[in-house]
Amino acid sequence: MKLLSRKKIKNAAIKLSDSDFHEPKFLNYSDIHSILLLFEADDAEKNLQVKKIVHLLKADGKKVTAIGCLRSKKLKTEFPIFENLTIVDKSMTDFFEKPRHSVFKIIDGNKFDALLDLSLNESIPLQYISLYSNALLKIGIKKTSFPLYDFILDIDSILASLKAEQLPIDLIYIFNQIIFYLKNIQSCDEKA
Repeated sequence: MKLLSRKKIKNAAIKLSDSDFHEPKFLNYSDIHSILLLFEADDAEKNLQVKKIVHLLKADGKKVTAIGCLRSKKLKTEFPIFENLTIVDKSMTDFFEKPRHSVFKIIDGNKFDALLDLSLNESIPLQYISLYSNALLKIGIKKTSFPLYDFILDIDSILASLKAEQLPIDLIYIFNQIIFYLKNIQSCDEKA
């Protein structure tokens, strides 16, 4: 089933990349006002990191909508609740792991400046959300060969360049790397 789901989303990604469905717009961090944050919700430690990231973004004046995805049917860990949070479990997806209409309804009515996918592993429901999101700039971690994001962080190359005594790679580290790059983007749309 997983192989069929991957093939189905890959075909959808290729089809959408060939159309005018998504025209990426590279935005500087200060130009981003609304963010769709995607993450894996199975790990209690990562969930606390996500909550911290949401608070950091809100402290910077960003409106954040977060969608977490569970690989299991039910939440095994206690989850930190915050505003505009949706948890997607297997009961909210179809046979191919595509989220049902109720999940897409959350994002359909909103225009996001950026999508930030912090999932470290392949999550087909989150990939569908990334693919069909109307975010101007889609940011994520390299997990597949098909086009989901406009800005891709390659964790494998970062791990290869880090020395053993340096910081561990966790969601906060990844978030800080992405924010560093976003703060340094010079948009072509900026006025001189």
